Amino acid sequence: FCTEEFSGTRESLQSSLSWEHQNECLGNMEMKVPELRYITVFSTLDLDRDIEDLPSHLLETIFKAQKSDVSNYHDQLKRDLLLTIDWNCPHLAVTKVFYKDPSFKVDNDVFEQTLLSKDREEFISMFLDHGFEIHKYMNSSRVITLFEKALTEDFFREVCWERILGYRRVMMLDDYFIDSDLNWIVENLMGMPIHISSVELNECSTGIFNMNCPKELVYDVARRKAIAMLIIWALVSNRGKLAVYLWRHVDQPVMLALACSLILDKIQQYITDTALKEKFEKLRKQFADMAVGVFDLCYNDMPSKAYDALNLKNKDWGGHSLIDMAALAQNKDLVAHPCCQKWLTNTFMGNIKVRDLTWGFMTFPTYFKVILCAFLVYPMYLWVRFKETSDEDFIGSNEYEVNDPYYTPSDASRNRNINREEIGRSHLLKYHYPPMWQMIYWMWSAPITKFWVSNIFYVMYLAIFSLAVIWTSCGNLYLDLLICFWTSMIALESAHKLYALNKAFPNTPLFGKSLEIVYILMYVVFLFMLRIKPINDPYGGKILMCLGLIFFYYRMIFIYLPISSTLGPLLYRVKEMVSVDFVNFMKLVVLILIANGIAMQAILYPDFPLSVELIRKSFHKAFISFFMTPVGELQGTEPFCKTWEQKPTEGTMCRVSDYVDGRCSSGIAFWPYVIVFQYMLLLKLILLTILFALFSNTGSKFGAESNTLWKFQRYHLVTKFSVSLRLPPPLNVFSLIGILYEFGIYIYKWIDTLLQKKIKKENDMISNEGYFSSLECNYWKQLARDYYDKEEYKKKEEEFTQKESDIIDKLLDDVNLKEDMIYRAKSRIAQLEADIGYTHAHLETLKYRKKKDEEQKARLSLHSLARESPYPRTKIQRFPVPDKYVPWEVMWLHYEPNTYTMPKSDFLSFLQPYVDEDILM
Repeated sequence: FCTEEFSGTRESLQSSLSWEHQNECLGNMEMKVPELRYITVFSTLDLDRDIEDLPSHLLETIFKAQKSDVSNYHDQLKRDLLLTIDWNCPHLAVTKVFYKDPSFKVDNDVFEQTLLSKDREEFISMFLDHGFEIHKYMNSSRVITLFEKALTEDFFREVCWERILGYRRVMMLDDYFIDSDLNWIVENLMGMPIHISSVELNECSTGIFNMNCPKELVYDVARRKAIAMLIIWALVSNRGKLAVYLWRHVDQPVMLALACSLILDKIQQYITDTALKEKFEKLRKQFADMAVGVFDLCYNDMPSKAYDALNLKNKDWGGHSLIDMAALAQNKDLVAHPCCQKWLTNTFMGNIKVRDLTWGFMTFPTYFKVILCAFLVYPMYLWVRFKETSDEDFIGSNEYEVNDPYYTPSDASRNRNINREEIGRSHLLKYHYPPMWQMIYWMWSAPITKFWVSNIFYVMYLAIFSLAVIWTSCGNLYLDLLICFWTSMIALESAHKLYALNKAFPNTPLFGKSLEIVYILMYVVFLFMLRIKPINDPYGGKILMCLGLIFFYYRMIFIYLPISSTLGPLLYRVKEMVSVDFVNFMKLVVLILIANGIAMQAILYPDFPLSVELIRKSFHKAFISFFMTPVGELQGTEPFCKTWEQKPTEGTMCRVSDYVDGRCSSGIAFWPYVIVFQYMLLLKLILLTILFALFSNTGSKFGAESNTLWKFQRYHLVTKFSVSLRLPPPLNVFSLIGILYEFGIYIYKWIDTLLQKKIKKENDMISNEGYFSSLECNYWKQLARDYYDKEEYKKKEEEFTQKESDIIDKLLDDVNLKEDMIYRAKSRIAQLEADIGYTHAHLETLKYRKKKDEEQKARLSLHSLARESPYPRTKIQRFPVPDKYVPWEVMWLHYEPNTYTMPKSDFLSFLQPYVDEDILM
């Protein structure tokens, strides 16, 4: 803004350094430009500092200096908006653009320019707040443009393009990127198929909504998918801050936050930079906390709505419910939430309620009541109440629908708040039980019944298996056949459970469970070959039976014991100790074991024949040292061992040991002791201590969160038994026959439909199942905003507190500095006073030394010696006495002379007895 009119003033201002000259220059500027409203002057010293608001002040000056163009008002607002975007001043965009014209709409080009610019997240959030229709912007061409921009950056190219997709650096995006590559990236990072269609994006951008959802929800669904698409782009482009700002505008904040945390967790597998991994882990933790925070807000506000959200299988996210997504994202805090645990408890109980009745001093545990009701039926009238659910929810439903862990009764029955325990014993007369067959059906369909009945049958299986293993000789054929059949049914039960879990939860990991099923089936085959129809030595069958017994006993530990609130966390810690700590310990120890095992064998038995027995003895000593100390070989050899009369030392008959037999120990020597003892010292005192320290560290690390970990494991246990068959092995053969019968009926109906060419007309009405209503979407969106505002307020409070603390620290530093300066000043003043007194004493001394008058000397002879300073033969200065106080007639109240006397040894010998010792002290 410098013109020729200001040239003289500008030069004078630059040449001036003092404040008076600057004020004079400002006065000259006001005189030259009388119509100027605001003048802002910055010193060069100010520009060297960190001035955060400088762009805002300058931009506000520009807005006040420009003239308003009424004819092109919209274009002027657009130019002003672009100017605020360039200068990154979002608050000025609100006051200077949107407040002037609330109906102002942002163009797609402006939105895209802002989206591709760095550190413009607040503008994107502002545009969405002011009604920007993002689904009309997100067509296929613009999505490809965004990813082409991301492809020019190192992160997306190296992580997603090269490592996830496996493409070379020179390859570029094509028109099929959205339908193929992008879907592959999303499925790889989330573990679930979420189809993104370019055709659907183009249709939604033009206002055509051909989506499988109710018509009244198409706008919300289109907007939700567009924002989710943009958030995914932000995450894979390393723009986490933009993803957080976009998350504020979603209507399913918990699901999307869990999906983001899942993506951020999976993408870390493809990142090699440690700093970048830490950044993504911090962002993942932030999204996980956001999911828990919003859900907790909903639970505190409306517990029933939070509970209902857990039941909804969201069609936008592959049919997964909220709690399923939380488990997939490993969000232990959300699964351990009281609302989720209540849902798990209700799911585990199924459609039954076990009453807690006390009979005097007798109290029966829940599992005892469940087992008695399941097998004896009639105790159900005493201990069990059934949920009030309509008949059509269960009658005619197949086993998968009833066993689905997310199958719950109707909202009307679930939301009733009638506390039947408070009604009294009269309730027993009012309650009407359903028919007997329905009671049995519901009782055996409850996951808690499946769990305890399966547990009982598994214990029976282990008891029979133990009897078959311990049976003498070649065993009992009938027991072996029963074990083969029962084990086969266990394998089929596991296969059915894995299939049902994969059907209900497509993200279920299959490899480990499939491997277990294959091992069990192979075990049955080998058991039949080696035990039932032995084709070789029967001892092999015995070994196989022992291995199988150990395996199935260990299997029970990890299937049934985690339900306990005490054993569950303990088992998790044991699992971590074995799978992490012990494995790392063995990696450290294995080289030491091999080296010392070979060295000890070679030094103790130098002439032992080279054979398999040599290898066995070498590693036997090394491994057995974990449990005992093999010092017997160091005590000397057996009496029957003979020594060489003349030991051969050359040729093929060369011997190292002094004994003829190579199996005799040479332990009585110095070097065997050194090698064995250094190994024992290293193993017993150092390595085992390290192992115990690792175990202790793991126990303390997981001790604080053991309860949360157990609640997270409880989810997997409940879902596993919710989809299992009602009858346990080996009775599940009847359930499998029923499934085959239903499958045959389905195939028959399908073939009959094809032959008769029946055309099923689709219902025009699309169900709302799997979607939130518009009102619920707005409610969740408001919760996300409330949580974000709450966190921002906390952050500002922390910043304000930190700023306050910094100011107080600076003030304390200034006070300490001032106190130090005052102390130094006082010290200097005291020193100055002492110097003045010393100088005054010297002046008095010089004054009286110059007096030569004999009369005055005679008259003052009594006082001349008393006024000499310092004291004779000392450096102690006398108290100065002015002339007017010399006569005895003049009283001087402020006379405070130093107390001094000569040392006792300086007095004459006859005076020394009269010297006052107190004065000397």
